[in-house]
Amino acid sequence: IEGNKNAAPVNFGFGSSVAIRVSLPPALIAGLTTDTGSGDVTVNGIKNDKANLNLKTGSGSITTDGLQTAQLLLNTGSGDIRSNNNSNASSFEARTGSGSIQAETIQASRITLNTNSGDIRASNLNGALNAHTGSGSIELQGNNVLTNNLSLETGSGDIRLNAQLNLSGDSSIKTGSGSVRLTLSNGSQALGYD
Repeated sequence: IEGNKNAAPVNFGFGSSVAIRVSLPPALIAGLTTDTGSGDVTVNGIKNDKANLNLKTGSGSITTDGLQTAQLLLNTGSGDIRSNNNSNASSFEARTGSGSIQAETIQASRITLNTNSGDIRASNLNGALNAHTGSGSIELQGNNVLTNNLSLETGSGDIRLNAQLNLSGDSSIKTGSGSVRLTLSNGSQALGYD
């Protein structure tokens, strides 16, 4: 595949199971959108601070590693999401209808992790965090530096949080039926609660 900054989008359509590998120089990728009906999506090693990536699959897993982009949106109807070693200038979003989310070493101004039915496991996050699961647990371990607003919510599941908190806005930690355990790291500001 050859491309240039003025090229039209490249579309692929196949009736059977096909694996496609596309390699492009990172400087050519200002925006990348993938959309599969029922296939896995894997993206690795893109380093372009101006790139916006939107990876979507109807029923498949999404895996990313080593991305440095302006924005990263991961969305699957029914599949797991695994994302590691990503830095995003503005936002990182991982959403799944029914599947688990695993995020490790993510840095972004705004981090959103959302699943209707599945667990959220994360470590080494840096940014404002909004994590929600309808049915499942939320567990944040490692060296998390959470800033600005914090929102953690489960409909039915436990919340375990180990982090350094430097919050400047309203924050919320809620579970419909489950327990909450907070472990604050050195350097955290005092928390008030009601």
